[in-house]
Amino acid sequence: MKTMADEPVWTIESLKEHFEQRFTDSQRKVEDALAASEKAIAKAEAKQDSYNATHNDLIRKAERLAELTMPREEIESRISSVREHCDDQAKMTADRVEELRRGESHNAGGEEIRNQMRQLMRWIIGLGVTVVGMVLGGVIGLLGLIAGLVYFLMGRH
Repeated sequence: MKTMADEPVWTIESLKEHFEQRFTDSQRKVEDALAASEKAIAKAEAKQDSYNATHNDLIRKAERLAELTMPREEIESRISSVREHCDDQAKMTADRVEELRRGESHNAGGEEIRNQMRQLMRWIIGLGVTVVGMVLGGVIGLLGLIAGLVYFLMGRH
């Protein structure tokens, strides 16, 4: 059991010291809390700056990617256009093949045959001219040889 003798006796001076000590302790705790708060704020700001830099990089990358991509409607339009062109070409080719099968073509390959015949005729004519040139050259050479022999023989007598 506590008695009154166990409790401190308060005087004005002791109360003043007691409250000044408590005020000083409270003030120190507030200053410590403010310092800790400032450190936490500095850390949070540094992390926010890092996040912002990363986030800004991602935004720039997304913007660059968006610049390089084509809108879906435009892609679908182009694909549709290419598909129509391919379908038209396939139909024209199929029609032409069928026309050739039935022999309804105006030339039915005749022009190509005529061109090949012309080339063959030119080759034959060229070959003939070459052969004639060689024969004439041979004859002229032979005549020259005979004339040389005659001249040689006549010059000896």
